[in-house]
Amino acid sequence: MLFAPLLLSLLSAPPVFTCAGPYVPPTDFDDRGTPITLEFAVATAPSSTPRANVERAARELLVQRLCRLADPSSCAPLAVAAKNWAFAQDKTTTCAMAVLRATDLESWRDQLAPDLTAELCAALAFLVPPPASTPHGPLPLPRKKRAAVVVLDRVTDAGAPGGLRADWLLGRVRAVLADLDVEMREPPRGWDGAKLPREVEFLLRGSIVERVDPRKQLPVLEFAFVAVDERGVARSSRPFTVPAALAPAAPTTVSLPPPTAGLSLHVETRPGGNLCPGDYTQITVSNETDEALYVRVLNLDQAGEALMIFPPEQGRDELVPARTTVSLSAEGFTVEGLPGGRERYVAIAARTPEGLGRFRDIRGTCRFQPADARTLNAGARIEAAFRAATGFTLLDDVRCKKVLPLPDAQLTATALDQLPRCARLE
Repeated sequence: MLFAPLLLSLLSAPPVFTCAGPYVPPTDFDDRGTPITLEFAVATAPSSTPRANVERAARELLVQRLCRLADPSSCAPLAVAAKNWAFAQDKTTTCAMAVLRATDLESWRDQLAPDLTAELCAALAFLVPPPASTPHGPLPLPRKKRAAVVVLDRVTDAGAPGGLRADWLLGRVRAVLADLDVEMREPPRGWDGAKLPREVEFLLRGSIVERVDPRKQLPVLEFAFVAVDERGVARSSRPFTVPAALAPAAPTTVSLPPPTAGLSLHVETRPGGNLCPGDYTQITVSNETDEALYVRVLNLDQAGEALMIFPPEQGRDELVPARTTVSLSAEGFTVEGLPGGRERYVAIAARTPEGLGRFRDIRGTCRFQPADARTLNAGARIEAAFRAATGFTLLDDVRCKKVLPLPDAQLTATALDQLPRCARLE
């Protein structure tokens, strides 16, 4: 729901800017009254420093942060667009905040990569099924409706799905697909990721890889897309690169072991692989083989913890039948954590309990010992005949405008320190 600027200001007046902080991102409004969080930077100096010097330092800090991955010769438009927003002084310190409007930042980024839309359009058009045609050319109007696309919870960046760059890329994908007459749908709630939702012709997955351009010695982002149809047939687009300065800051890199065929994990997220604190999610594991598998699922978080979350208790739940998808919890899960946190889930499976190796005798929700947690978070010692991995990234409050509702009843979270310790991995 959008409120008028006046009502917003009455409901939540911004805190007074002081040199002691905390420094809260200021909010401006676009022509329709929609709130916009500005990019900002704060400079501090001794109280005797002239105000003009501190304000200039704040603008320079802002430009350096936003242009850190670009050719310095391209940064001049940012320096012109950066404006002073607030100034404060106390007995010992003087400080200033400089800001940059989102429209000015996007305009500069468009200048860095003027061919981005064309490159993205070419990659996605290659994956989109063409309109129906005859041997003599296209069918006369009305033509066949183009495909509906589901952007699965896997725009992978820096080792796991989601993040600000994935969200940024998703916005551009939406715009290009609209120009291609493609209907993009969000996955329905409760979708387990195993089959395409009804009336959807294929799903789209993306990946972002950061590397260094050997010629310019500047970081670039490589984008690639894969489309999967209802038969499971995948088509890949040709990768293309853009300057890394084009997109928001990179998420923290995390490690996941490489997956194998026969097992898959799915986390219900917002498009692109993001969730917000307080969201409800469901996690499912799919046995895609023709025989039952013994399964374990681990949760690895950015804080370094490692949990066993499936099977929930000792018993037959550890055995997942052939060609079957099961939920890890009948009630689902609520999401907690700090913005930018990256949650990862790793499933391992084997045809026999012995095939699970060191995880064979660990059942029920438990918390791994610190030494084992460090090893697992590094992606090591996770060996099995079948393996799958996925995850999500937590967005910040600015982008979390609406919480994904719980199904029927509130879920009660279990405090981390109340969980029993898992047996040591031998």
